[in-house]
Amino acid sequence: METNLNPECINDIKFENTSNFDVIIIGPNEIESFDYNNPGYTTKLVNGEFNKVEQTSPDSFIETVSTNLDVNKYESDDRNAVTQVFYDKPEYFYEMMFLDIRTSKFRTKENENQFASMLNLEGEKIYGNVIILKTYIPNDKEKSMTFSDISKDDLFEIIDSRVNTKVVIYEDGEFREEVVRGDMDVYCKNLFEEEYFQKKDLMFLNHNLNIWYLKSEYGTVLSEKLISDKIEYAVFFSMKSDQYRGNITLDEVKKIVELSKSLKNFELKSEWVSEEKDNLNRNIIKNKYKVLEYAWNEYLNNKV
Repeated sequence: METNLNPECINDIKFENTSNFDVIIIGPNEIESFDYNNPGYTTKLVNGEFNKVEQTSPDSFIETVSTNLDVNKYESDDRNAVTQVFYDKPEYFYEMMFLDIRTSKFRTKENENQFASMLNLEGEKIYGNVIILKTYIPNDKEKSMTFSDISKDDLFEIIDSRVNTKVVIYEDGEFREEVVRGDMDVYCKNLFEEEYFQKKDLMFLNHNLNIWYLKSEYGTVLSEKLISDKIEYAVFFSMKSDQYRGNITLDEVKKIVELSKSLKNFELKSEWVSEEKDNLNRNIIKNKYKVLEYAWNEYLNNKV
């Protein structure tokens, strides 16, 4: 008998794309036996036989989803498709799509998708195949969202960036971007040469901002609203959750510092985050990167 996904989950997807694009299919897998301490751990995960790149198109997308999620294998209660954003960066976000499998006979070790569960960060076990999608949301086009080609290099970046995270250093009056691996306390103790340093965390336009800095009477006040002290060194970083450090870029930090000097507060304006549809009736994604761009463009327009 012919069966379909829950139509409310997938059939209303609308496309700005006019050409083909690549997605990644992750099949059930077991990665517990992989040695995390092996230098080739991430490469081994990404190149696993359970990952494959497949081309699809706006016309064939529904068929691609139905076929690769193996819908006909499962009971009717298992056919609700779940879509979750699990990684983003400036101008891009990544989603995973999978079935919410509830029937116990399909929630087996053999059908478990351990790699996708690791990527997910929600702490739930995922079963069956998973589809990974990459979407481009350019800063210069407020209401544009297009599916973009994804490759195994993207998977490598996503995994690697959880361990080797981007931070921004302020030193000798200059900002620079660095990649930090491991514990931030250890890194900062080395950077600050064991001197006592201050820690500050705050929400800045949806950025979970952490600033660890070294005070100095001969230092510089970057922005009184961010840090009222004179500082010699500072490390700016972001936390994705209580457990995982995120990434922050040099461009973001420079904009945050400049905006903090003129904003009355660091709260979100309703128009920056309110639900809004594009001309295809899709919800416009307003993540922290988009919100920062809204604030920055408003700042530039007010300067003119």
